[in-house]
Order: sequence, then C-alpha cells, then structure tokens
Amino acid sequence: MRVAGFSLVRWDPYYVHNWSLWFDIVILVRTVRVVIRVSCAG
Repeated sequence: MRVAGFSLVRWDPYYVHNWSLWFDIVILVRTVRVVIRVSCAG
C-alpha cells in the first residue's frame, strides 16, 4: 500500500523495531501539522 509516495510495508518493520513514546509523539505532531495545513489550504 502506498500513501503520499511512501510504502507502508517499508515503514511497519521500522516502527516495530524503533517504537518509543517520543517516536509516537513525533508522528502525532507531524500528522496534526499536515491536517492543519490541508484545512487552511482549502
């Protein structure tokens, strides 16, 4: 499966091996920034 040019299959093992609370917070912040950017754009 591809999302925004990235393969989710490639990211799943990375996430499993590098999980941390900090990593989850970074993902959450990036997601919120994208949602806000898209909401403001249109």
